[in-house]
Amino acid sequence: MIGRTIRNQTALALLIALSVAAAAYAQTPVLTPSTLTVTPGGSVSATVTGAAGRQYAVIGSTTSSGFAYGGVNLAVGPDVVVLASGVLNAGGTASVAFTPPFQGNTPARYFTQAVTSTSPNFVPLTAGASVVLQNAAVVGSLPIVAIGNPNGTLQFGSQGVSISRNGPGSYRINYAGLVTAPFVPLITPIGARILGSFYSATGIDLTLDVDAFFTVLVFPVRP
Repeated sequence: MIGRTIRNQTALALLIALSVAAAAYAQTPVLTPSTLTVTPGGSVSATVTGAAGRQYAVIGSTTSSGFAYGGVNLAVGPDVVVLASGVLNAGGTASVAFTPPFQGNTPARYFTQAVTSTSPNFVPLTAGASVVLQNAAVVGSLPIVAIGNPNGTLQFGSQGVSISRNGPGSYRINYAGLVTAPFVPLITPIGARILGSFYSATGIDLTLDVDAFFTVLVFPVRP
């Protein structure tokens, strides 16, 4: 009986250790920049957060898709470059700085992403969410467009826009960092009525009477 109890405790301890190890392995890196709007020629400081001791890299591109590495589709395009790399400290963080390739009005946006790995060659790797940096020379001058599906997915939209469904007829249209106030939103549901909407410089919370298609246009207004 005692031997069985010891075996059960050992198995439980091993299961807990494996669960903790699996959770650490799957920890998704987070890239947190000091600003989302950058003046051409200006630099950005940022923090990478992930599992302690992991290799990390911050990558950037002028497009948001089309490049894969190690079998993982990344949120960058074929012109991807490594902006910073190293090893996360014991606290699972690293401080980095880089300069987006903004020159005049182009490009309007720059897509960045943090990836981590247990291997120096980044196979396998874990990719974080895309972080969109805006060219300060054009922020506030570009309209934002989005077409939402009834299930809360994005049918079409400006790069950097996302949509989520929070419940029946309830949607969140996110465009954080893409526009600056003041701005004018225009929401058009198809086959539904608007029960309420709340909008800010980061997004719109929209409530319809039923799940439905809808279009969103956000027109920045120059002061």
